[in-house]
Parts: sequence; C-alpha cells; structure tokens
Amino acid sequence: MSRAELADELGLCVETLRRWADARRGPKFVRAGRKILYRRSTVLAWLEEQEGIGPVASAGQTRAGRRPGGKSMSRQALGKLGRAQ
Repeated sequence: MSRAELADELGLCVETLRRWADARRGPKFVRAGRKILYRRSTVLAWLEEQEGIGPVASAGQTRAGRRPGGKSMSRQALGKLGRAQ
C-alpha cells in the first residue's frame, strides 16, 4: 500500500509517516524507485508491537493514542487493515 493509503487507514497525515521514516520509526517500508510502499503484514505486525509500548496513564487521565469510546488507535487501525486483506 502507498504512504497516502496507510496514512488514511491510520488516521494520520502523510507528513507524519514521512517524518517517522526519516527518524527510522514507524512500520518498515520498501522503496520502489521513488515510491514508498508498505506491506500490509509488516504494518499489522508493527501495530501489534505498539500495543505494549507507550506511556502509562495516571488515574483519571486518558492514555495517549486513545480515541472517544476507549478504543486505542492501533486496535481500530489493526481492524481496518485486517479486513482489507
């Protein structure tokens, strides 16, 4: 999938994925000439790794990465990506 497609699936902007790639963060990608492509299986594995990483919230605080309804962004993205296979 392209960087734009992944950004849309994760609810991020393309520039965020670009910065993550420059900083060697985020899911691994493949270069095809000037094009950046992400393997769906690699993105799913990366999202699963992210579930155990992150700040622990204090009582009464919302954990980073949470959306209204209490579902983590990675679980929502994981579900969307898993259905698209």
